[in-house]
Amino acid sequence: MRYIGRMRADFARKVRIGFLLAAVAAACSPAAAAIPPTAAPASAPAVVGYAPERGAELARDGSIELYFDQPMDQQSVAQALRFDPPLPGQLLWPEPGVARYVPAGAAPHAARIGVRLLASARSASGAQLPADFSFFVHTTGYVEVTQVFPLPDAQAVDVRSAITVVFNRPVVPLTAASTVSALPNPLQLQPPVAGTGEWQSTSIFVFTPAASLAGGQRYSATISAPAIAALSASGSLQLPAAEMQTDYTWVFSTPAPKVLGTEASPDGRTISIVFNQPMDHASTEGAFAVRSAAGAAVRGTFAW
Repeated sequence: MRYIGRMRADFARKVRIGFLLAAVAAACSPAAAAIPPTAAPASAPAVVGYAPERGAELARDGSIELYFDQPMDQQSVAQALRFDPPLPGQLLWPEPGVARYVPAGAAPHAARIGVRLLASARSASGAQLPADFSFFVHTTGYVEVTQVFPLPDAQAVDVRSAITVVFNRPVVPLTAASTVSALPNPLQLQPPVAGTGEWQSTSIFVFTPAASLAGGQRYSATISAPAIAALSASGSLQLPAAEMQTDYTWVFSTPAPKVLGTEASPDGRTISIVFNQPMDHASTEGAFAVRSAAGAAVRGTFAW
């Protein structure tokens, strides 16, 4: 019994000594010292979008925007931005992650401008772009006439025809039917023709003569570039740069009046004449005469 008690005492003493040594070792260990947290490296910035988007056009008074996934260092972005051909302007920051480049003056018509942001552009935290970022911007082109009816140099055009002009881009805004008649008429005809013009869509104009076109006449039709420019300057368009470089002119001709056939009723009391086009009643009736075999004039009345 004494031996067992002595063993237990020795074991307890050894446990106390072992625990003390472990505590001392833990206190002296480098892992026990407080280690300050290491800051995570700044993530590289990325361009997540731009405007105008692909397929859209830059209006002459528009701007180019770059959208980043984080706030950017504005000076480094300004130094890293390139345009080809050069496009003078000012870089604005409506938001810390949105760069807006406003060209100085109107952008050129129908131009393809390369935009490149070099990898030297940095985020506000100092991280650089992983690579250059580039895209193209297409500026608004000129208004052009793409189709007309009657066709250019057409012969024997029906005198009852309307005149239709189709443009390559919107020229007038969508508007209520009650205001369509107030939109200017850009079509000029020589010799002049009375009638009304109507914009059937934002890019289709139709002129309907009040009466038939004259027979046997060569007409010159012109879409006036100043008239298109006046539409744009008036502010009624609310569309970008609806301008033409030059007038568009074409010619067409109508056929001369022609008798297609005649017919008399069985009793000879009615004579019908068919023409190839509507006729002027007064002049046609004045030129018409019926005479008997003896040469005497036969009187009658006209009906159309």
